Amino acid sequence: MSVAAAELPELSRHAGAGDDYLERLRRSLAQMAFAVVPTAVGYLAFGWLIVGAIYRSGRFTLADNILVALVLGGYTLGLVATTWSRLLQNAFFALGETVVPAKIAGLRVGVSALVAVPAMLLLDRHGLAELFGDLAAGSPLRLGALGLALGSAAGAWVELVALRRRLASRVGAHFLPLGRAVALVAVAALAALPAAGVWWLLAGRNVVVVVPAVVGLYALIFLAVCPVLGLGSLGHWLGSVGRGKR
Repeated sequence: MSVAAAELPELSRHAGAGDDYLERLRRSLAQMAFAVVPTAVGYLAFGWLIVGAIYRSGRFTLADNILVALVLGGYTLGLVATTWSRLLQNAFFALGETVVPAKIAGLRVGVSALVAVPAMLLLDRHGLAELFGDLAAGSPLRLGALGLALGSAAGAWVELVALRRRLASRVGAHFLPLGRAVALVAVAALAALPAAGVWWLLAGRNVVVVVPAVVGLYALIFLAVCPVLGLGSLGHWLGSVGRGKR
């Protein structure tokens, strides 16, 4: 979101220069992917562990942990689309166009509702105890909230596709760095494997010990491999955002 906010004045400045505008847009989308893709993969791989580290105490039970991790995973499926869409909205604003992104935002809300409501009603028929057995024994919690999260993710991707199509027709070019995003997913997935191994080795240890070891290793591997493959670096990302804000 910091990239999306910082890029609005820069995109406005380059709005009259087609190549500079597109290059700025492509670079900003790639910067966002560098931050968001590993976050999304990390939430999907280690969401249960992260949720437990933050909330698991007192009356927050194992069943609560499972449900919140599932809902987090549902929203995570739309995380890349949501963040990219915010930048594409600003790309329209930089061109002086406010009606199109507003209409597409309305489309997103409608699609989210169309998916979320039936998904919620369907999933709410199933309880955690039914699906997870002893891990959620006696829990009254049901899966309806997961349906709402999945609806939100579906709406996010519809919004992104609609924004991309309309903006591409406006500027006459494609700009989403899909190849880079796929490469980042692959690196993040590979980084998650040894981190998952550490999680397995530390099974039964206090979560305060497990989370820094697992998430820290995951982040270190990702940040070490990306510069080698030319997929960006943390220093370059922070420097670019800082320059954009100034």
